Amino acid sequence: MKSHDRRCALGIAAVAVAALALTGCSRQQQPPAATTPAPRGKAASAAGGPSGRPTDLIVFCRGERLYTIAPDGSGEQELPTGEGICAAPSWTRTQPRRVLYVKSAPGGKGSGLEALRYEIHELDPSSGQDKVLVPAWAGPPKSDVAFWDLARPQVCPVSGRVAFVRSGGPQAQPVICVLPKAGAKPKIVLKGADLDVAAVQGQDTAWVVTITREDPPHYGLRRTPLKPGVAGTELIPADRAFLSHPACSPDGRQVAYVEGDEPFQGDRVQLLGESGEPESLYVTDGPSLDWPTWSPDGQWIALVRGTPATGSQICLLTVAQPDAEPVVLTEGTQPAWYR
Repeated sequence: MKSHDRRCALGIAAVAVAALALTGCSRQQQPPAATTPAPRGKAASAAGGPSGRPTDLIVFCRGERLYTIAPDGSGEQELPTGEGICAAPSWTRTQPRRVLYVKSAPGGKGSGLEALRYEIHELDPSSGQDKVLVPAWAGPPKSDVAFWDLARPQVCPVSGRVAFVRSGGPQAQPVICVLPKAGAKPKIVLKGADLDVAAVQGQDTAWVVTITREDPPHYGLRRTPLKPGVAGTELIPADRAFLSHPACSPDGRQVAYVEGDEPFQGDRVQLLGESGEPESLYVTDGPSLDWPTWSPDGQWIALVRGTPATGSQICLLTVAQPDAEPVVLTEGTQPAWYR
């Protein structure tokens, strides 16, 4: 499979498949307590892991639903999203914190995935209030695009605008859009796939994955101010077999991303800092990795590790301990740490 959604945790289709795969998930044995978040319901301080404070909640997908969980494994709770397949959650940056996510439901042309319509929602977990920020878009008339796939909604830290990825159709190049305000027409600002945004030198900055049009395609990574007509800086040339899900550290000094070859043939979590030379944080010899997200203090990374046997599991990595065995937190995909 050569498209960007070939991994178990990428896209709406993967979420639906994961609902079936999760029945086969099993937990690994915990590493020593000195580096392990506490088991569910126990104080994290006793194990030396993340604090588990309410402000540190991780939102994630399981099957078609969204959940939150503390980083010590306690307090797992399903969010009231209603009907539809939910994916790609993230947190807003203003109080009260809300969850942005993509919801899909039948209503498009064709059958299967082409019959789904994609919307971006904003959910208040405390009140259950759920509103549509970006409605479903149909493909252009007389084209092979039956729908637009919306993904990776995030709030820009400086402007407060919502940024997201839009793609659709076999020939459609993914683009980065911003929503000036709720109900407004989104504007295209960049070309690229996957997305992370952060404030750098007082402006909204995007990390986007670049994809070549070769067969098979190759992948790279670029950082650029989130505005039209700005080329930005190439961080990784577009010569990688696979690269996905850039995630900027809270201090803006490092970006984590996943690099690999064929699915289930081994992946790497790479850290790219100010030196410009990527360093491996975690390498697998089989499991696929996806969707890294940083803890607010920058000491941990949550990500998805998946195999055909175990399904998709959310795991925690300690940034200060490269190649340490990750801690399995729960079954699920697409985690986003509150920050």
